[in-house]
Amino acid sequence: MSKNAANLILNKLDVRTLAEFPGFVAIKNVMSKYEWMSDATLSLVGCRKLGEILGKMDNDLKCPASKLASEFIKQDQRVIASRLEHRYFSFVHYQKSEPTVSIGVKKPIFDHLKNVIGIFISMHEIYDAHLIQLGKCLSSVPFPNRNQRLMYSYEFNDTFQGKVNLSERQLEVLFFIIRGRTSKEIAHYLQLSHRTVEQYTDHLKDKFNCLNKSSLIERVIYEGYWAVLPKRLVNVHARDIIKVHLAT
Repeated sequence: MSKNAANLILNKLDVRTLAEFPGFVAIKNVMSKYEWMSDATLSLVGCRKLGEILGKMDNDLKCPASKLASEFIKQDQRVIASRLEHRYFSFVHYQKSEPTVSIGVKKPIFDHLKNVIGIFISMHEIYDAHLIQLGKCLSSVPFPNRNQRLMYSYEFNDTFQGKVNLSERQLEVLFFIIRGRTSKEIAHYLQLSHRTVEQYTDHLKDKFNCLNKSSLIERVIYEGYWAVLPKRLVNVHARDIIKVHLAT
């Protein structure tokens, strides 16, 4: 991105106001290169000065979070493609010895012609013990990349912009199917009848053109749905999610 384009992003925003935002704030361009970071964010990723990160990407971060660079960049691409805000529930090792459990948001930045010119990133660390435990449980899932199992960033939205459009309830049922839960268990977690869960499962198999549950799981993992955390599951069923992961 040219210097003029980078200036366009920063001129669109009030950097002095951004610097006063609570939590961790950063700005990327459409190539996923950093154009600005707050002092708190610089410290989090192991940088002392803004110049150390300008024009760099997530794989250049001086902390273990660089191992998730490909996933962070995919998130950026989804934000740009959808032109919508996306939220994330993350359990990531940055510069600190302990992992940071956080809820964050990525929003597209538009120019006067409504073209996406960058991404606004804001992240807030979570200190609630229950949600920290949830983050630990979610991060323990050993697929698709075992090297990433100790850290992950789950998309935390009502709907997921995947190749197959799913309702919130379908995403909830799929969340537990991916984690090997039976229809009876899912019915208990979601307070649905066993028959209703079976109907949702059949609809999911039809939508993904799969003949059985095994092929469905393989397909949705490949499509990235395993990294989706339906919003209502955290609000209503977080304790059940923890039980599922502790039993896995």
